[in-house]
Amino acid sequence: MNIEDMECAIRESFEQLFGEELSFDPDEQLLHYVRGKPLTVGELRSLQADSVVFVTYRENGENEYRINGAMRLIPSEENYWVLEDGSSFMADFEPVANEDDALCLDVACGEGEMLIYEAVATR
Repeated sequence: MNIEDMECAIRESFEQLFGEELSFDPDEQLLHYVRGKPLTVGELRSLQADSVVFVTYRENGENEYRINGAMRLIPSEENYWVLEDGSSFMADFEPVANEDDALCLDVACGEGEMLIYEAVATR
């Protein structure tokens, strides 16, 4: 099996499992945002569903971010949000502290650090 066959098999399996096409292309509108100030948990709670935030995430010991861009915010449960970028990629966010004045920080099961910032439109 070559790489093209593997990619085809993965896409077909994803569609069968989830009923939608696998996409690696983020929402183009999200490319027009840059990182603003760090948000507090209270500020995050006040945002409406589908608001755009800027997210950074890196694993412990790594210098490069694995996530470093704008994502849409989807409230899920109390003090728990889902972040999506328009592709098939999603991340979850649960702040370490729930006080309104605490920074939006998630330590991702001790494997890394995720921070949420204000997303500032460049257009």
